Amino acid sequence: MKLKLIKTIGKFENKQQVEVATSMQSLDGRLFSVSRLMNTNDPMNSTLVYKTYDKDWKVDRFEELCKGEDPRTFILDNQPFVLSWTFNPQKKDLDLFVINLNTLAKTSLKLPSELKYAGKNWAPIPYKNTLCFIYALDPLVLLDCAPNGQLSIVNSSADIKELNEFSFCSVSKNFGLRCGSNARFNGDSIQVFSRTGSPGEHRIYYSEIKNY
Repeated sequence: MKLKLIKTIGKFENKQQVEVATSMQSLDGRLFSVSRLMNTNDPMNSTLVYKTYDKDWKVDRFEELCKGEDPRTFILDNQPFVLSWTFNPQKKDLDLFVINLNTLAKTSLKLPSELKYAGKNWAPIPYKNTLCFIYALDPLVLLDCAPNGQLSIVNSSADIKELNEFSFCSVSKNFGLRCGSNARFNGDSIQVFSRTGSPGEHRIYYSEIKNY
């Protein structure tokens, strides 16, 4: 199957900021989204933008939140949230956090002691009143998140040795299969799209987790 670009709106080279990586959800019949407002002259210096929409898809709330990239919106306990990250040059890794979009409270996520690097492309899995994340798909590593942001590995039998050899600044290493989208519930399974590979050689995968 060949894909054809039909139309491009706007030109990036003529804009100082562009809105990318939008993640959208519906809650109580209303749409909300969080996007990455990217500075075209400094792509790592991006800001998260929160929007809500009326029934005609018109924006009725626009708010800049904080610095962040690759937002993943989700709903937990009937409240809107977003997962995002910023790069920490001292650690040469990422600082991940969750924001409650009702209260704008920000919670930093704390890695379990078994994991050396945070990496990116986590998928949030909100289930009833609990929150988990898919940290990696191959090998499969699931993280449980406490209200204070402390994370623990759910499937402690996972082989994480290879993952601990990866750092954000050495993407040429094989760091396993990481998530590239939100997770989606489908009956007794969780579905997610992902990507992996060296720069310029990304590949897209579809994964399904059962008996979670």
